[in-house]
Amino acid sequence: MYGLVDVDITTANRLLAGHDPPWSVTAFVVASVARAAAAHPAVHAYRNWRGQLVTHRHVDVGTMVEISTPHGPFALPHLLRDADIREVSDLTDELRRVKRDPSASSSGRWLERAGPAATRIPGVIPAMYAVMARSVAVRDMLDLTVAIDHNVVDGAPAARFAAEFRELLESAAVMSPSSVA
Repeated sequence: MYGLVDVDITTANRLLAGHDPPWSVTAFVVASVARAAAAHPAVHAYRNWRGQLVTHRHVDVGTMVEISTPHGPFALPHLLRDADIREVSDLTDELRRVKRDPSASSSGRWLERAGPAATRIPGVIPAMYAVMARSVAVRDMLDLTVAIDHNVVDGAPAARFAAEFRELLESAAVMSPSSVA
């Protein structure tokens, strides 16, 4: 099931900009979703092939990092491990490290190996950039789509997760030192 959430991140943007260099909005959102998921473990669980519910001790969050390539900017998928127990500043540092050196990410290392071959396929590069050109710019209002696997989580627990996630974003609570479990 999918839910659309509009979140006012004016307070968060002010706090993020108050650091030198400013902390990443992406790192802030990752930390917030990870804390909310840790508080509601069912939303980051899955059912294995036997139908058993599999939960995780910590929350890993996948996100995209814009990197420079000879063909222009490219959105590189990157997995931030244990995001629920890490500071926004630490997540920001990791995202910037991957941006500077894509080989710091396993998907960046894969891109280095497979990228040259993909560029020889006619139309692949223009098609990737056409898809990426549809992305939404970051602004004070953040529009999110929250997807929940209804085979694992019912509506009420999903709504509680979404409410906590929204509260974490709007209050910018993950930027306080006591926010790390």
